[in-house]
Amino acid sequence: PENRIVVSYDEEELVLLGAIHTMTGVEVDSEDLRHLPFRQPQEWRPESVDDLPMDTRNFEGYVVKFQSGMRVKVKLDEYVRIHRLVCDLTPRRIWENLSEGDDIDSIIKGAPDELHKELNGLVSDLREQFQDICYDYHVIYNEMQLDNMGLRRDQALEITGRCLGTDLNPSAFFCLLDNKQQQFEKLMWNLIRP
Repeated sequence: PENRIVVSYDEEELVLLGAIHTMTGVEVDSEDLRHLPFRQPQEWRPESVDDLPMDTRNFEGYVVKFQSGMRVKVKLDEYVRIHRLVCDLTPRRIWENLSEGDDIDSIIKGAPDELHKELNGLVSDLREQFQDICYDYHVIYNEMQLDNMGLRRDQALEITGRCLGTDLNPSAFFCLLDNKQQQFEKLMWNLIRP
């Protein structure tokens, strides 16, 4: 249960999927295993995979066993969709979506309900970091009083001097100076990249 990705397993247990006769190496028929005290998977015997229920919630999929003994996993489309969504919602992926201006709320709504709190927390943290760093750069920009300097050369010297020996990005100050808000925000997002 603690290793949940998509399907919520209620109990910690072993499920008997099959058995091999050790003397012959032949697989034991599942009907001959029913007396054992293990939970066993539900079996279907459809004519085709298309006859299996494919819209079941909280269900991973099927193991299809062919007459040759070969087995193949068939994952339900909804399981695959949610698995991809959950496994792809890393801090970096959330940051990418936010920095590109994507509708992050609709992305989170597609995730399982029990992940919403964690994902919303991550979104809030990244948005707060973004607001904080934007604020910090604006405060420093205002302190430099670049608008009061007539020559671009003087403005550039003030910016480079202020950034020298710090982790401040001089390009961000030039974006503010030139009213390039979109470029400024892109630089800010890059500075808080997880």
